[in-house]
Amino acid sequence: GSTYLIAFTRLADEIKETTQTAEDDCNSLRLLQEPCENLAAAEPEDIPALLPLLLDCIRMIWSTSPFFSIPERLTRCLRKVSNAMIHRCTAKIHLPDIFDGDAQKAIQALQESITSIDEWDLHYKRTVDLVERKGGGKDGKGWKEIDDNNVFAHVFAFSQRCKDLLEVCEGRLQ
Repeated sequence: GSTYLIAFTRLADEIKETTQTAEDDCNSLRLLQEPCENLAAAEPEDIPALLPLLLDCIRMIWSTSPFFSIPERLTRCLRKVSNAMIHRCTAKIHLPDIFDGDAQKAIQALQESITSIDEWDLHYKRTVDLVERKGGGKDGKGWKEIDDNNVFAHVFAFSQRCKDLLEVCEGRLQ
């Protein structure tokens, strides 16, 4: 019976440790709840003002949570911000306005979307520089380990599509 007891005790300890880690991660993520809710409801022109707090919260979680200190997990978190931005911008861009409706209104929505993405890139780079100046994380690794392409490729492609649509609108106005 004692071999079962040893295995059971080991498993119980592992469950306790994993549960504590999960609780810590949930507490860390609570920091992001309000900034993410604000982003999910924002108009494209309001997004740039939300980015510094959002990135500060992500940086704090990264520095305190063993789970989010892993570059791939942090990359996924940052990619979700990019996805949320695309979602908010596409909600404001109406293709009928671009092709047969109010081209001026479409131009404004497209420009606001492009600006918000440019600001996302700028604020992200500032955060990377800040982390690097402070010497990175507990293990000495900073945000330079993050796959920027994974975070930004699709949001930059979206921005380029917005620029292409901007040309269509300007052509319509002429």
